[in-house]
Amino acid sequence: MAVDLTLPESSSPAIDAYKDMPDDLLPFALFVHVRLSGDDELARVEEACNSQIGGTNTIQRVPGLDFSGQPLRAALAEHLNKLATRRFDPFYFVAVVDEDWKEVGLVIVTMDDGSDEDVCHIGQLRVPVEEVGLVLVNLQLANMDWSELEEQYEVPAGGHGDDDNDSDDDGSDSGGDEGGDQHRPDQTSPTAKHEDSMRTSHSWTDVSEYSDGASDKPPNVGYWIGLYAIPGIDFEAVMRALHPSWGPLVPFPELICRPEGRVPAESQAKAVVHAKRLHPLRCRNNLHLHRGMFLIIDRPSYEEDGILLVKADWDEKALESQKTMADVELAALGQAAETDTQRLPFSNATTITIFNEIKAGYRPWKHTHKTFLAYAGPQTRYPSVYLAAVDKSFKRRKSGAERFLGRNVQFTLTADGDVVTETGTGFQTALDQHAGFVHEARFCATLCPEYFVYCDKELAAKDTNESVVLVKVDWEASWSMMECKAGDAYQELCDVVDGNKDWQHRS
Repeated sequence: MAVDLTLPESSSPAIDAYKDMPDDLLPFALFVHVRLSGDDELARVEEACNSQIGGTNTIQRVPGLDFSGQPLRAALAEHLNKLATRRFDPFYFVAVVDEDWKEVGLVIVTMDDGSDEDVCHIGQLRVPVEEVGLVLVNLQLANMDWSELEEQYEVPAGGHGDDDNDSDDDGSDSGGDEGGDQHRPDQTSPTAKHEDSMRTSHSWTDVSEYSDGASDKPPNVGYWIGLYAIPGIDFEAVMRALHPSWGPLVPFPELICRPEGRVPAESQAKAVVHAKRLHPLRCRNNLHLHRGMFLIIDRPSYEEDGILLVKADWDEKALESQKTMADVELAALGQAAETDTQRLPFSNATTITIFNEIKAGYRPWKHTHKTFLAYAGPQTRYPSVYLAAVDKSFKRRKSGAERFLGRNVQFTLTADGDVVTETGTGFQTALDQHAGFVHEARFCATLCPEYFVYCDKELAAKDTNESVVLVKVDWEASWSMMECKAGDAYQELCDVVDGNKDWQHRS
């Protein structure tokens, strides 16, 4: 017996709340309405659906359900009732409605065909099984919209709505034209709408009208900062966390980082390539977007692993004519750009500050000189006091050009009755805490973690002839040290690291 494919005209209001939610690139639900031969055949259906999208599990059967013989409305009701779980994509699902699914294909159902801005109309199309995955991914990423699919695939027999299908057919041209650019998510939503993600260079035809939701007035620094991220990252949460001050209270259009698109998660290199292809198009759409640098979250644990800063060397002459260039030409321009990267700490007090300092010329893009940690004993309140003694140019150095990173060690306090005393010497505390400080400074690419300087006396900038302790730490809990003049500390350490001098130590 044939499956009843009639569906209600609209999914509103159940789906309406999800139109403005960020797209988390969730998998798609697969419902089965016919009797299959067993789990093996079901597995073949899933495998065929995912065959053109890298064999991923993007299309998955909803576990624990058997809709054999039931109308397609049953799957629709189940889908809408479980929207809040956010397990599957809220806007699309796929159904097996024929036993000869290999020959006739599957049915894809959308909760919003894009034909009406105010009401979400349900639509369905029959698609060859091997094309299902690719079609759904392109819909999810807004590389195509439903009206385009209607030109390629047919509505299944018996799959029209109730009484006004004729008028829908008659008005499909005008409805498709009006609704195509309004494809889900809503164009006015304060979240990323047309997220171009893991696609190759040919997928640049539908990005011209992208808007990152930025205010017409740029921030005080004069530019917005482009932000790209792998699937699963909450753009708005990241944007608010990175905003230099009061991110949770700043209106979305005024956050300095702007959501510009998804990038593949396979590797840093692929993420950079995809973002640099896309960035010239985003710069055309947002003229105040910084052209030469942008940020990428390329790892799920970005709070620990940091955020990637990319500098792109574009063809400036070509960029000047970007308004007249086709999307594919702009993508090719991005593809040809030379890029360099560095990893920054993820912090509202650091990330954007470093970006702005590099842009303003207050901080070098990168440096090649060696960097060491330097610790002070309990008598020194501020690192700048002793850093001026071990580096005579300390006060004149730009941010990011420091030779020493100063840290004050934290002493352990123990209480005995009403008396609180410090446990351990300053030097021993520095040894104990060194590994933690190395981790804290992990984004300094030129840090030499095996060595540090310890200053156990009050020093001023003029005290370059006073003695300091140089320490070499072996990561097997052993250490050795030597003394030298404060003013010679940096050169002594560099000579040892470069092999120009032996380590003259005493344990």
